[in-house]
Amino acid sequence: MKRTLVALAAATAVVVTALPAQAGPWDGVTAWETATVKRIVDGDTLIVTDDVTGAQSRIRLLGINSPESPHGSNPGQCGGWQATEALKGFLPVGTKVRLLSADPNSKGKAQRPQRVVLAYNEATKEFDLDIAWAMAERGWGLWYTVAKEAAMSSLYRQVIERAQERREGMWNPNLCGTAQPEANISLRIHRGTAGKPVNDEYVVVKNEGVAPVDISGWV
Repeated sequence: MKRTLVALAAATAVVVTALPAQAGPWDGVTAWETATVKRIVDGDTLIVTDDVTGAQSRIRLLGINSPESPHGSNPGQCGGWQATEALKGFLPVGTKVRLLSADPNSKGKAQRPQRVVLAYNEATKEFDLDIAWAMAERGWGLWYTVAKEAAMSSLYRQVIERAQERREGMWNPNLCGTAQPEANISLRIHRGTAGKPVNDEYVVVKNEGVAPVDISGWV
């Protein structure tokens, strides 16, 4: 059901790069939700309150997968807390956002709704600050999508590749410790077979050199 856009009284405190207008796959989307940020969980997950129903939802950013932040007995991954702080900077508590998806029923792990999250831009008076784009641009996300949402998330691949080239964020070779120039690592990906269990898919990491290589904290 199409929902009426809620007028905004405030904008985000952090200025982020707006997505180029010509690259917006959501231009034809006529259904959306408007909400207010209540809490940031980690680099790709936030809790919002729906501005129409008042219901709270745990939203998964569509298009990227950020390093896991520490929680409970889980130590998290290298870059996890940095990614979380980056998202907090883009979406302070109280920020108004628009949530879009090609499929309103799109859900990921733990049944979290998956959405493109657009924050309000005070400069343009529009919801055109793509948060996943901003996170990817600063190097805090791997590309992530699901079949029904590919059109909504495919554009993030290029910005992630540019962040890799610049060695931003999680692509910084010194983020997880000192760089090891003598390392000679090979990766072999076993993609598995359609219809077989997921654990049939795996990656073999092999040290082809003579020096030991520390891979603790690898993402």
